[in-house]
Amino acid sequence: MARRRSNKLTLTQLKDGIWFLQGYVNGKQVRLKSANVGELEAKRIELLKQLNESLVVRVQPRMTHLTDDQIRDAQAAVERASGRSLLECVIAAERVLVSKNRKLAIEALNEWLKALEARKRRDRTMKKNRLRISSFLKETKIQYLDEITAGMIEKWVFRDGRASNTQLTDATVLQSWVRFCIAPARRWIGQSPFSIDMEDLRATAKPMGRPQILTPQQCHRLLAEAAKYRNGIMLPFAAISTWGFLRAAEVCRTTGNEIKLDEKTPIISVYPVKRGTVSYREVTVPENMVPVLRHCMRRELIKKTTPIFFSRDMWETIRERAKLIEVTYVKQPNGKRPKRRIKNLFWQESILRHSGISYLFQKTGDIKEVCRQAGNSTETSFAHYLKLPKQGACDEFYKPIAGLEDVPTPPPPQTAPTNEIPQPTPIQSTPTRQPPKNPSQTHPTKISATRQQKQRHPKRSLKNRKTRHK
Repeated sequence: MARRRSNKLTLTQLKDGIWFLQGYVNGKQVRLKSANVGELEAKRIELLKQLNESLVVRVQPRMTHLTDDQIRDAQAAVERASGRSLLECVIAAERVLVSKNRKLAIEALNEWLKALEARKRRDRTMKKNRLRISSFLKETKIQYLDEITAGMIEKWVFRDGRASNTQLTDATVLQSWVRFCIAPARRWIGQSPFSIDMEDLRATAKPMGRPQILTPQQCHRLLAEAAKYRNGIMLPFAAISTWGFLRAAEVCRTTGNEIKLDEKTPIISVYPVKRGTVSYREVTVPENMVPVLRHCMRRELIKKTTPIFFSRDMWETIRERAKLIEVTYVKQPNGKRPKRRIKNLFWQESILRHSGISYLFQKTGDIKEVCRQAGNSTETSFAHYLKLPKQGACDEFYKPIAGLEDVPTPPPPQTAPTNEIPQPTPIQSTPTRQPPKNPSQTHPTKISATRQQKQRHPKRSLKNRKTRHK
């Protein structure tokens, strides 16, 4: 079967001034020449009318087979597109008519997060992105992507009680998700509903303040509280994140094999995952931290193959005891444990890292060495770590830690060599098992009424147990 030709009718002027009309109408070739351009233009309009009439004739049989669902979808598209341009009507009709191919918003969110995970984004970034988009979907109560409008986005981004920096972050995350949905590889949305002017939003956003640092006394108080709390389970995290100035995620990935204290210069090997940082770096362990880390290894708070322990709830308790944050407790119904709310905003996310790098720069004065150990560029270091504390504060920061000195294990006793033949050790008989002591003979303890009854009448309790099983 020959392919039906459907080239457009074109009107062109030749070199000798004659006009030429050519093309195909309903599979038939049209080639007309004339010096009168008006005559050819009228003929072209007449042929286009014939083409449109034949198109309607071919579409009419299909229109008679519309289902009730398709008719309802078409009516909804017309109602939704009322008062819009023809292009907007077509886009709205495509969104509603293809009801089987409508994409659920929660499925689009999951696929976007999988794509971010493939790019090796941080877990904390993934969690924040999921919370932001989930909050948007929950407040707008939408199920499908084609239900998102520009008004919904603006209302959610500029909601009350949000700082300008938070609004900028929310808009950036939402814009990234929408761009992922309208990409040519997916085309889940016909037209982007995002209409916020990001340049204007960036210009009006309040700039972030200079990072703050802790004083040496505050750092030592935090370390002391971490050593007291629950047998020092959070002591390795507090020591490495402050004096080793590793990021919180890097500390939680660090194991005992990466902490090398027996070398000439003790170091911690860091293999970061965050984008924009070096793939590998070594952080020098200060002299006052070597005994602390040895103390943690001896007590098995740092194990060779196990990542360092971290708990947000415990960390908040330690900071509260060190008087570095102010906390209020909100009562919960049904006798649940009250929720803890942090009042002051002095504590910043990376304040321990900023403190450690600032004191190292004050101690060495070598910005290249600081950048090498921190894994940052020179611009970032100058922007964050040049606001130093009082002169000589680094000496207080790097002073020895009292109470956590490393106590080396004594070597095994050495015996003098002798010429005597070693005698075989006699096989000792296994001691007979002694009956358990009566609790009242060792120390007085409370015994419940049920246990007292079992001790008085053991046969009766056994009989009751058998009848219960039956």
